[in-house]
Amino acid sequence: MATANPAAGIWSRPNRAMVPGLPPLRQALLLGVLAFLAWRITALGVANIQVAALDSRGEAAVRRALDWYPGQAEALYRLGVSLLREDVGRAEALLQAAYLANPTDPAPLQVLAGVALAREDSQRADLLIQQVDALRPVNPQIQRDLGRYWLERGRGDLAFHHWSRAIQANPGLAPGLFETFRALLKDPGMGEAFAAITRDPPAWWLDFFADTATRGQEVETLRLLYRLRRDSVDAPLTLAERQQYLQRLLREGLYREAYLAWVNSLNAAQRQQLGYLFNGGFEVPLTGLGFDWRIAKSDRVEIGRAAFEGDKRQALRVRFRLMRTPFEHLSQPLLLSPGAYEVAGTYRGVELMTDEGFRWVARCRVPDHTLLGESERIFSAETWTSFRFQIEVPESCVYQELRLVSAAGPTAETTTDGELWFDELSLQRIDGLSPQARARIEAARWEEQGPKPGAVPR
Repeated sequence: MATANPAAGIWSRPNRAMVPGLPPLRQALLLGVLAFLAWRITALGVANIQVAALDSRGEAAVRRALDWYPGQAEALYRLGVSLLREDVGRAEALLQAAYLANPTDPAPLQVLAGVALAREDSQRADLLIQQVDALRPVNPQIQRDLGRYWLERGRGDLAFHHWSRAIQANPGLAPGLFETFRALLKDPGMGEAFAAITRDPPAWWLDFFADTATRGQEVETLRLLYRLRRDSVDAPLTLAERQQYLQRLLREGLYREAYLAWVNSLNAAQRQQLGYLFNGGFEVPLTGLGFDWRIAKSDRVEIGRAAFEGDKRQALRVRFRLMRTPFEHLSQPLLLSPGAYEVAGTYRGVELMTDEGFRWVARCRVPDHTLLGESERIFSAETWTSFRFQIEVPESCVYQELRLVSAAGPTAETTTDGELWFDELSLQRIDGLSPQARARIEAARWEEQGPKPGAVPR
């Protein structure tokens, strides 16, 4: 009959060897080892239960855990942390014991590093932190904490090194860290660390720049980032960064600052195309940036530069593919002073099919959308055909736009197919509107907005 051995926690049979052929002395030693292991497993299990109850029962639960199993690493760690205020020496001993009991857990080392730093033993603190890093090189939370440690040590370069690891391991940490980065930009002591980053931007940089452009509360923060990136020689500003920066300035109503920043970003060939209207000959690529031509995407129209048949010069080609909605996909923002101007250019069509034709329309964008002037309707033409029209910018208008649109209006049903080409577009200042031009603008406003009470069209 089998009997139970409560000390060993296993079943045994008296007067019979556990392993056939094993000498009695060896068998007794084996039974002793198994009994010890069984006790250790039981004690460790109870200790773990006691540690799990720490949040509700406090230090007493930790001490009971250590009564069951003095080497329980988590209990040693928690007790050590709890004693930091009243007995630092005892706390250190417990934290060291916790680490020795579980060398894979860096938590005790982090606390010990903090203790060493408080004692101004920075060399020991740094060594402990390096051990933590070696144990958890890709753990996002620990890498974030290591960044904070090196920030406190005045090593912004190392702080960003660990924060980069944290974001790479868990992109969800990025928004919180981006807020930290923006706050640190105000610290003069972080200047070199940020300069080093902008010279060789990490993978998260573009997201940070875009986040600052869209969510950052202070424009000056974005200005500082932009200046840092602009000064970088090895890693020039990207198109995305320029676009984000200019869009934020425009949203803030800083139109002249945006214009100057855009002009300063142009290369030599682009600067040759400057004028009241930029790149009207379409001799340089269309970037969609700043005060360049802007193109809205559509699967029914393709807009770009091309050389017309037998011509080496570039022109603008608008290629329609049975487009059944009104066209308004090409525009250029303007920054004109108050006064009168004339818009001119040439166009031609290739197998162009259009119900109502097209118009070039100039409007105020800020503070309202007042019509400033518009061209006659443009239809297909077998040869290059000239057009011109006048516009007037009032004192109140600080930001304008020139746009090519369907003449039928933004809500009309229309079908367009074929190609429409433009070249030699220009915008020149003139002394004043002609009577005919003024009458045409007023009539267009009348038709667009409806008559005001008591008003009579001229």
